[in-house]
Amino acid sequence: MTLHVNLKEKVAFVSGASSGIGARCARVLAGAGANVVLAARRMSRLKELRAEIEAAGGCRARDRAGRDGPGQRAQRGEGG
Repeated sequence: MTLHVNLKEKVAFVSGASSGIGARCARVLAGAGANVVLAARRMSRLKELRAEIEAAGGCRARDRAGRDGPGQRAQRGEGG
């Protein structure tokens, strides 16, 4: 899939980017020139995707693992 739009100098935030549709969206958005912010629970997969995106086109990608979001706080019995 190719996105026929110029996203140069735009920022795209992709949650669930470590696999599946999120990872594919991140690749497509980066391919269209966006600076992609990657978010997911699995940091190792985010780092792999970040390296892949940067190697493919040199766009900037930032990875962010959801280590302490509302879901994690709820699992610990803390308020949201």
